[in-house]
Amino acid sequence: SDGGDDIPDVPGAPVPDRETPAAGVTSPAPSSAAPSPSGAVSPAPDPSGSTGPDPVLPLPSIPEGILPSVALTPVARYNATSGTGDQEENASPDVPPALTDDGVQAVLEIREQTSGSVRLTWSAAGADADYEVSVDGEPVASTKATRARLIGLKPDAKYLVEVRNRKLGYRAKGNAETAPAARPVQNSWFVLTNSLTGGAADLYAARSADGTPITLGNDEGGTQQQWQLVPAGDDTYSLVSKASNRCAVPLGGEAVAGAPLVQGDCRSGAAARWTLRASAYGFTIRATSGDLVIGAGAQRFGTYRVLVLQKDTEQRHQSWTAVPD
Repeated sequence: SDGGDDIPDVPGAPVPDRETPAAGVTSPAPSSAAPSPSGAVSPAPDPSGSTGPDPVLPLPSIPEGILPSVALTPVARYNATSGTGDQEENASPDVPPALTDDGVQAVLEIREQTSGSVRLTWSAAGADADYEVSVDGEPVASTKATRARLIGLKPDAKYLVEVRNRKLGYRAKGNAETAPAARPVQNSWFVLTNSLTGGAADLYAARSADGTPITLGNDEGGTQQQWQLVPAGDDTYSLVSKASNRCAVPLGGEAVAGAPLVQGDCRSGAAARWTLRASAYGFTIRATSGDLVIGAGAQRFGTYRVLVLQKDTEQRHQSWTAVPD
């Protein structure tokens, strides 16, 4: 983080359905979107045994109304009634920066565009000023910082972003345009990024033990956040961790709604096989049965949200993008 606020939940981010908590996970110490082919050949996942699971701890649910995000402040919700931010009429004209009542220039810089987020930096309106951030005319957050990351955006879309302090007459605005959704390439390492929160699928503490939970961590690109799709036959794939050469599987080895995602044997049968499908916010990772997808869940493991199997409701916390290593 660069010290600014992460601002989640621009147009239409829903609260995820509450899953039925599945029995334990290993404890911490405290239209198809098929992958593009690659010339690389990946070795088969290591079938070596593990050291066994740690003691089991319960996974408490979170209160109603909290979004699936990682350390995002302030939490702001915006439920759009129409539009997706890519209408031409949202474009702002190229005009000189506005001036506050005290003659201060209001300048907004938009940079570091990804398929689901942009970085905002703006000029200060005054000492200890606070700011209202709006997207397509709807307020999404207030902050005293002069920089923030706007997350949960739709890929390949345009948004009008405004930062205001009404008391001082400050108003900075600019156009944000997100990149197209990044698709995974089989047999290549990538970071699996959640389309709502911008967090990354993370093998907790890069542990080698089976039963280690897969959580939603801050996107840092470490080995524990790097994954690879290895063809497993019948247009399915194993999701292999670079940190352990083990695979993502549902806890208990059965694909059921609410099952947390953990590390396990790549030879676990159908439960260790996944398919991909395009979505409005990237792609979904689907179990081979039951219309179930991997999503950011309401359960926590320590301070991190656990990835779980959920019924597909086409919500953003169930979509992913793949950022190449």
